[in-house]
Amino acid sequence: MKQPLFFLICFCLTFSVIAEAKSSSGMDFKNIEDPAEHIALERKAALAEEKLLLWVLGGDWCHDSRSLASKLATPEMQTIIDKHYRLSTISVGYLNAGFEFTQIANMLTFYATPTVLIIEPENMQLLNAQDMHIWANAERVSMADTLSYMQRYSTAKIPESSNLELTDLSNKQKMLAVALNDFIQEQEQRIRNSYLIVGPYLEQYKAGVSNPEFEKSWQALATLRMALPKIIEKNREIIKAGESDELDLTDESLKPLPWETSL
Repeated sequence: MKQPLFFLICFCLTFSVIAEAKSSSGMDFKNIEDPAEHIALERKAALAEEKLLLWVLGGDWCHDSRSLASKLATPEMQTIIDKHYRLSTISVGYLNAGFEFTQIANMLTFYATPTVLIIEPENMQLLNAQDMHIWANAERVSMADTLSYMQRYSTAKIPESSNLELTDLSNKQKMLAVALNDFIQEQEQRIRNSYLIVGPYLEQYKAGVSNPEFEKSWQALATLRMALPKIIEKNREIIKAGESDELDLTDESLKPLPWETSL
């Protein structure tokens, strides 16, 4: 999973297909002009219909986003969605939109496209925090597994979250949990700041403009994005075990990005 090609693919940059503008399913990712209004209206509708909110953040330029959109458009999946979900396919633009939706899930940014958020509308709680990052490689998730995933979460009432409950921890564990939360926010802010640099490169590439910085920058950011969920989970397990006095934040993928070293 640490080969360069993996990182280029898993954030939906399959270079041979990125220029395709639309998903073959016709289920395209839509620009949301007023996210606050959209969230409010969808929440109201979900409550009235007794459904969950299903927000898929992605882009029509993205290979994995289009793959997931095609799966969601199948008759089998539409049966599940129509019964249990209010689906919104939300464009993240060129990595410069969609943050209002991740903030509902207590995230400063999305890590990849597509990002799938399943939200319980009454309390606006994220239900799939524990395994949401599998969709970074949506093309590799089979149709059967996609159906199983959406069916499983369709009846979820209590968030299946790996977040630590501070009330259940010792003082030492609480201190580490706070430190981990600070670390997560710091890394998510790094990713969001980096989109300001990488996003315009992506837009140029989509327009057919060659930029030698694009591939290098994309891969550097992908290294961080794709490693972060595993680093977070590893440290949550360290805290739960209660045997260590410090977090393990020595992963090589956390090193400064090229544009961070030049600041």
